Amino acid sequence: MSPPSGVSCAKVPFSKRPIKPNPLFHNSDHDRERRRNLFLKKVSEESSDQKWKARGGDEEIMRSIYVSEQRRWEAAQARIAKELQASQEEDEDILMMSSSNFEDTGMIDDHIGEESAELEALVSLLESPDLVNNGDPASAQPSGSSDLGSEDEEYDRLFLDLVNQEYNGGNQGTSCAELGSMDTSSG
Repeated sequence: MSPPSGVSCAKVPFSKRPIKPNPLFHNSDHDRERRRNLFLKKVSEESSDQKWKARGGDEEIMRSIYVSEQRRWEAAQARIAKELQASQEEDEDILMMSSSNFEDTGMIDDHIGEESAELEALVSLLESPDLVNNGDPASAQPSGSSDLGSEDEEYDRLFLDLVNQEYNGGNQGTSCAELGSMDTSSG
């Protein structure tokens, strides 16, 4: 083996060799200062934590959060109260308007009473034996049925009356076939 170029072949004793400092070993003063600073930092943090706990820092934060939430809730309740108050005022206005219309409802009640009296008079007229059979065999009603019956019977009776009127009066005018036919005149 040949030695690399640029290196002398002569052997240098160990005590005469140049010494390189170990990079892992720093100046002991520097290490000591660094450890001292870390210790002091830790002590000051613990001191501030103890002061924080002594004056109730956690409780103070919780109290401030509670107060802010309470204020937020009160503001929301105030908004809701204003909306309800406006709604109640609108309801009161509507009630005032409806109370002015109370006289109108009295008139309506009177009108309904008059209509019901007229209806009762009409029913009593229909129940009288003179109008039950007015000479027309198709519209003859047995005198025993004083009630009007079901709606279907009433409609059937009305339809028969209408057909009889059309039949009796239909001979004078146009027939049903003429009424249903299409007008094809051009004019």
